[in-house]
Amino acid sequence: MGADETTVEVLKQLPGVSHSSLIEHRDNLWVYTVQTTEILRVAVQHRITRFAAEHDLALITNEPMELEVETVFLRLLGTQPNSSQSIE
Repeated sequence: MGADETTVEVLKQLPGVSHSSLIEHRDNLWVYTVQTTEILRVAVQHRITRFAAEHDLALITNEPMELEVETVFLRLLGTQPNSSQSIE
């Protein structure tokens, strides 16, 4: 047992999850992102932990990540933020 191509679909079905995607797969490493609201964050973290335990998955991290709108925009453009530049 372990992660596979169907895991992302199962994560999307967990109550409170608004989006999930596979962002990396290399050998036995499967990395997913999961989006939820701040209100449901802790409950979703518990559901992910339970899911991993029930399916014999090694859960390396289950921490919230917050991205600023600027960071998301720059990633979409394929650029990285430059701290030496300022926008006025």
